[in-house]
Amino acid sequence: MGNTISGRCAFECTAHCCAWNKRQVVVALSRTHAASDVIIVGPKDEAINRLWQLITTSTQWSDYEDMVLERLSITGSGANHQGPPRPLEYAESFPYRICDIALPSAPAVYMLVSVRDFDRDYVGQTTHLAERFCEHNSGRGAVETADPYYQPWCMGAYICGLSHMDKTGREDLERRWKVFNGLAIREGRRNIESRIEQGQRVVAEHNSVCFAEERVHLVVTIKRSHRHRGEE
Repeated sequence: MGNTISGRCAFECTAHCCAWNKRQVVVALSRTHAASDVIIVGPKDEAINRLWQLITTSTQWSDYEDMVLERLSITGSGANHQGPPRPLEYAESFPYRICDIALPSAPAVYMLVSVRDFDRDYVGQTTHLAERFCEHNSGRGAVETADPYYQPWCMGAYICGLSHMDKTGREDLERRWKVFNGLAIREGRRNIESRIEQGQRVVAEHNSVCFAEERVHLVVTIKRSHRHRGEE
């Protein structure tokens, strides 16, 4: 049940009883304070080969996990590369439908896009992103998103890592995102990708002048589907 065992822990790895995915292997190998306290029961070579096969086999989540670790960990290129920080391309690696992406119950500055009219967007800020998103799609979120014609709204992108900010700080990021979107539109760049890029611009400007522990991240939760005639 997730407890750390004081003492030795044994688990079986035979042809008749063995883990069947890498997460179970991680759980089994991490129950004790010291690796020497883990006892694997079963033929040695068979157990080694089976465990190695499990931990090196990709799952539907592998690409997503690698992307998150590469972007956020201190050893990943996302944390150390030169230039503006790259966004988390959630929609590119999420293994299921994008509409099933789970939104955090945390402070965020976000951009919604109307499913009915991609030219219609809304940028806002909140202390509880998941709850606020539901309010927008129920018509109770804001005057700008209340019109049923433009519903449902989808989450285009959001800036997270704002637990250190108060409302004034979030509103400043919101204002800058709106201003940059307006400039992009006046320059003829009206597509969703351009408006998401403005969110990344806000993130880059903020992170360039703040302490490392106050850096924020852009998470992109939408992607364009390239369909060609005759394709499903």
